[in-house]
Amino acid sequence: MPELAVYQETSAVATYMKARFPSVLHSIVDMPYPDVNIRHPNSWPLEFAVEVDHALDVIARAFHNQGFCVFSHQKAFNRPQLASTSWDARRYADHIGLKHLGTANEFEDTMQRQFKPLNISHHLEITPCTITDRHGSLLVWYLPNILLPERQVQWVLGFAIDTLMGK
Repeated sequence: MPELAVYQETSAVATYMKARFPSVLHSIVDMPYPDVNIRHPNSWPLEFAVEVDHALDVIARAFHNQGFCVFSHQKAFNRPQLASTSWDARRYADHIGLKHLGTANEFEDTMQRQFKPLNISHHLEITPCTITDRHGSLLVWYLPNILLPERQVQWVLGFAIDTLMGK
């Protein structure tokens, strides 16, 4: 049963990451945290343990940068900029769910006015971060390079092989 093995491995990764997250987050902000000496399961190869720790570090950095991102921009290189909307995500969801009369263009124009998008399309994001609504509710996790290059190549090759084999 490969599905059971995948579930068990995923559960082991989640348990490890959940236990280690507070200490990794505290290390990012240079705050002491009791060392609880959490170790990788013995069944994990070293390369896999390194990948999990790398992913955990990227997630913790994004969490730490909640609502603030560093964009490559002429005037503000390496300065955190607010990455949150001025609107409430729940209100947005409620508004989307309402039935609207009129054309799609009218609806889109109304949405653009009431729920202005962030204007970050011309910037290059260089740090892990989250984008939030005005109440701090997470809308987007940006996790650059969470997968090591070797893993990305494995996924692309695996996808290409599956596609060629008709799977």
